[in-house]
Amino acid sequence: MAERETVVNEIIHWMELSTTRSMREWGRFVRDSELSMPQFGILMRLYYRGGCGLSDITRHAGVTNAAVSQVIEKLVEKRLIERSEDPADRRAKTIGLARKGRELVETSIGERYLWVDKLVANLTPEEQECVSNALPSLIKSFQKLEIT
Repeated sequence: MAERETVVNEIIHWMELSTTRSMREWGRFVRDSELSMPQFGILMRLYYRGGCGLSDITRHAGVTNAAVSQVIEKLVEKRLIERSEDPADRRAKTIGLARKGRELVETSIGERYLWVDKLVANLTPEEQECVSNALPSLIKSFQKLEIT
């Protein structure tokens, strides 16, 4: 049986490699899409959390309303997001993903993980089975961390 320290170090090494690769692929996709990372960050926020007001995006981004307004305007011009009247307060605007923006984010998620298929192809069938048997325990343990 492997020592705890060895397992910890192997998981950390895997995380560093996989995170670096995933972020590199995502960054490439964002650049190829001719978006800035702040623009893409707003798209991701809207994708995962749904429509919201300008102040919510400002809090999420940690920048001023003016800065976020400029980014939002560019995304509206590219037809990636839409502004609509907030039904609860007609003076406020709700910002949400347009169909084109949703499709772009979904494509980016797929592109981010294309390398995983190549990774698995480099494993022998025995290695694939070993990984397949070990990952459910790792996932279950990780999910317990999310609860606490």
